[in-house]
Amino acid sequence: MKLIVIVLNQPERLNHLMDHLAGLGVEGATVLESEGMGKILSEDAGLVTRYGHLLSGVRPFNRTVLSVIPDDRMADLVLDSLQREVELVGSVGLAFSLPVDRLIQLRPL
Repeated sequence: MKLIVIVLNQPERLNHLMDHLAGLGVEGATVLESEGMGKILSEDAGLVTRYGHLLSGVRPFNRTVLSVIPDDRMADLVLDSLQREVELVGSVGLAFSLPVDRLIQLRPL
């Protein structure tokens, strides 16, 4: 079992990503709004640094997608498929997997 983490720095591609994951058989994911280290460090900087993303096309927020994949081979398939997908559209973020040794649902017994 693995946790797939995808940091998407083009939030407008989120729906496409969700469709792609569903097409691969991924049954669920959690999406979080996230910020990179550069954004946080720039909060103490001057106006040019703070609002430079408006000129450079860098977005101030990312979307981080978390999905637990029960089968390790399926997790590898998801990452390989994402790699092929970004070769068509260019860099949109990063993705990695982590081992999950236990998963429980938090609900009343």
